[in-house]
Amino acid sequence: MALYRFCHHAIKVLNTSSKSPWRNRIKMRGSGEGVVTQAALIDHLAIYLKPKKERTNMRYLPVLYPFFKASDMVGLSRLLVMYFVGISLAWPEQWKSAEAIGASLFGKTNGVAVMFSVLHDLIIDSGGTTLLAIDQVRAMWSKVPSGLITVPPRGGSKGFQAELTAKVLEAILGNKYDAALRKKIEEFKPRLRDVGALVD
Repeated sequence: MALYRFCHHAIKVLNTSSKSPWRNRIKMRGSGEGVVTQAALIDHLAIYLKPKKERTNMRYLPVLYPFFKASDMVGLSRLLVMYFVGISLAWPEQWKSAEAIGASLFGKTNGVAVMFSVLHDLIIDSGGTTLLAIDQVRAMWSKVPSGLITVPPRGGSKGFQAELTAKVLEAILGNKYDAALRKKIEEFKPRLRDVGALVD
């Protein structure tokens, strides 16, 4: 299955699963209903599914590529639902309605980018996709200052998204998170080489 079609199916599960806080809140192709677009979610998900050329000091790895290689749609969908459930439990007021989501960071394209960037880092920090749990996600996202969630920016570049992600991660992992995370990224690389996620 092509990469973007694989992503499409995963986002469709987010929009239809009774367990997902995104249920009926994603603007799927051909539909005007929803808070965020399917395209925004797919674009930011695909970043972590595409194989990459390995280079020194890589900041983001294709940590979700093993799901694509194994055609494990169930595994990827389960991870995504679990992650967003954890976020919604940390910020229940912001997920109680489509309007509330839209007025928060979570309902913005910048917020989608931040949530997927943080997912990447939590996978690296915990040691793998199977080691993340709802309670862990909830506890970590609960540490984020309310101002970052309830007063979202109206727009912003990739540089702005990176700055916002750094603020969220500092709240979650502490102000010295970057050095520790970069060490874990290097330790994570061999398993991705083994499955072909990192190439020469």
